[in-house]
Amino acid sequence: MLLLCAAWAQTPETVNGFAVGGGVDNTTGSVAIIGQPFSQYAQTANYSATLGVGQSQLSVKKVEAVINEGEAYTENGFNYPATTTAGTYEDSRYDKFGGQYNYDQLTTLKLMVLGAFTCGDPVKDFDNHIYQTVAVAGYCWTKENLVSEHYADGSDLTEAPMVYTSASFPNASDNLDTYGRLYTWYAAVNLPAGSTSAPTAVGGFVQGLCPDGWHIPTPTEKDALTAVSALDLRTHEWWITPNDNNNSTNFTSLPAGLYNAEQGRFEGLTTETDFWYDASDAGVVNGVIVVPALCYYCDAPMLLPQSASNGLSVRCVRNY
Repeated sequence: MLLLCAAWAQTPETVNGFAVGGGVDNTTGSVAIIGQPFSQYAQTANYSATLGVGQSQLSVKKVEAVINEGEAYTENGFNYPATTTAGTYEDSRYDKFGGQYNYDQLTTLKLMVLGAFTCGDPVKDFDNHIYQTVAVAGYCWTKENLVSEHYADGSDLTEAPMVYTSASFPNASDNLDTYGRLYTWYAAVNLPAGSTSAPTAVGGFVQGLCPDGWHIPTPTEKDALTAVSALDLRTHEWWITPNDNNNSTNFTSLPAGLYNAEQGRFEGLTTETDFWYDASDAGVVNGVIVVPALCYYCDAPMLLPQSASNGLSVRCVRNY
């Protein structure tokens, strides 16, 4: 759709060191369209921007990316080779396209290159989600619940993840950012739904859903975690009765609830959280696994039976 509108003179300004004709006319996400006074307004289902026929315009795009040391970054017209050392880089690229609208683009990049890992450093998954890490009970854990939508090699999950979307909770739309995704055990350990096989272990670890260099908690790691006081693992926020929760370990356990596959409903938001582990000591017995759980009313972690088809949270442990 194309509409005509009036145009008024504006004072030129400088944006990121580049002189442009006018002020920011329209911003969508991280892209701003900047230019002279405009005489036309173009709109489609995907974007809306004011276009000045025959007048210069500048698209300012901000990009943030994270790679591991030893990886190259070649997106958005930038070229950082695999030899780039760890650190944070800020760069910009100016492209002049010309054409009917004299359309130019300024892309700014903030690139984080993660170096040799020390517990407490962030880690990223295939989907470029960043997780903080923390040492608890002798092991290095992800401090946040996973939100991954792919395995580390880019392959699709064996079963789609779930997000707590119960309409009875007014902040349902924020649950993904707050609590992460919920996964079946099969998706967590990278097995087909309903499989009776043991998950694949390499070097004694089941990587499953975790990023490279990380794994689904082992039985030993699960036992170490459940030996810690629940008060020291639970964050003070979000729990229905925080009581004496102090999160002294900085594990930051959140009451993410679960998805009950048999009942077809979400349960336990603000009152409970359960975590998958590789279950290689006992396996799946009649489709059920006994998992570590934190409930609002318990001072110590519990072991609760959960169907392997239920949706639970996932935390990962660093390989060693």
